[in-house]
Amino acid sequence: TIAMRALNNFHANQRMEADAYSLTNGAGGDGTLYITADTSAVVGDYVKLTAADMSILSQNVIERGTGSDNGSDGTSVVAMTVQAGSSLTKVQAASKVIIGTGASLEGTGVSSRTDTGAVKGQNLSLQAFNIMDVKDSYAFESASVIGLPFVSAEMDIALDALVQIG
Repeated sequence: TIAMRALNNFHANQRMEADAYSLTNGAGGDGTLYITADTSAVVGDYVKLTAADMSILSQNVIERGTGSDNGSDGTSVVAMTVQAGSSLTKVQAASKVIIGTGASLEGTGVSSRTDTGAVKGQNLSLQAFNIMDVKDSYAFESASVIGLPFVSAEMDIALDALVQIG
């Protein structure tokens, strides 16, 4: 059995909080998070691998905002308030399995049928994954006569998953 795994796990939370207690007030915050994740599982040129079971995996797992300390919130106790929050999350992820020029992946053993009729034999698995769970949240509380909340959230995501042979 040959198992080659290139794994990249990324987890981040971002927290902004603004509280105000006055006659008039403005409160807010801006947050920007840039994530770049490149993962490659490579079998080099002219390498020969022989096994009954081969698995080659390249995987990025990106989590943002899945914890309790993520997001933005604010509390205002004023006559007039402006509450604002903005968030920008940029993700660029590439996951690659590359089999080099002239490389050989060979399964050994005999293919046969089991007593249930299923075929049993060599197994070759080449997989490239990008798995994402990206969230953002805002919550504003106001005990104001006039309250003006403004929210902007943007996510810019570019993903690439590739299995390349030769």
